[in-house]
Amino acid sequence: VGVEASATHLDGKTVGVLLSHSFDSWTDGFTGTGSTSIYALSILAFMERTKATANDLARVAARNRQNARANPNAHLPLDIREEDVAVSPVVSSPYRRLDCSPLSDGAACVILGRPEDLPDAGSGRVRISGTGAANDRARLGDRPDPGRFRAKEAAARRALAAAGITADAIGLAEVYDSYSGAQLQALEALGLASDVVADERSGRFASCGELPVNLSGGLLGQGAPVGATGVAQVLAAAQQLLGSFPGLNPRSGPGHALVDSHGGIATNCAVSILERQ
Repeated sequence: VGVEASATHLDGKTVGVLLSHSFDSWTDGFTGTGSTSIYALSILAFMERTKATANDLARVAARNRQNARANPNAHLPLDIREEDVAVSPVVSSPYRRLDCSPLSDGAACVILGRPEDLPDAGSGRVRISGTGAANDRARLGDRPDPGRFRAKEAAARRALAAAGITADAIGLAEVYDSYSGAQLQALEALGLASDVVADERSGRFASCGELPVNLSGGLLGQGAPVGATGVAQVLAAAQQLLGSFPGLNPRSGPGHALVDSHGGIATNCAVSILERQ
């Protein structure tokens, strides 16, 4: 069970201070540095290396909000286009307001059990076939490449190895898109794209693409209830594998899904591989 109610119980400034302590408390937290500015520094390094543009970020932001429009539980199911993102106010360049996920209230729950304990589940079961976790340095400046999510790379390798599959077997993904660019950084780190920018521009990650990503709307669209986000991602991916998600479902019947979540700036990363039974 995951629960979050800070959106309606705490003011924005207090939430910002609390979140800042998930970064380096001495150099970032106590100076009042916000998460958006640190994520912005990270994506700028990524953009310099990969030649991604603000248009690529806007495409992600608009698509995830559009995906959320089919999700009755979504916080921000906005009918927006790339041009709407491009003219929204700058928060910390290159991120604009519509590139950022909201702080949401929410709760999610999944039931874990052994197959023999769920005899009546029939085909409505999803197996967690692999998990992996890894940590990175908290301070962005201590990392060799501030635009690369190294801990996410390690967590994905461990999860895929535990599941006994390669990234090519993944048919859908719910990834941590606290900011539009973080989705591209995640897909690269998770090994789900050899050229993430080219794949993004080709439509590979769209709802009708080869590898649909964040059909739920992700954090950008479904919402970002901090204490419930990871559980909600697992729930969405499991339902999508079964074709029972209340929003968009994959057009094909994929056998495996990848779920990716993190804390900090991809400092504490966790990856799960789900398998349809």
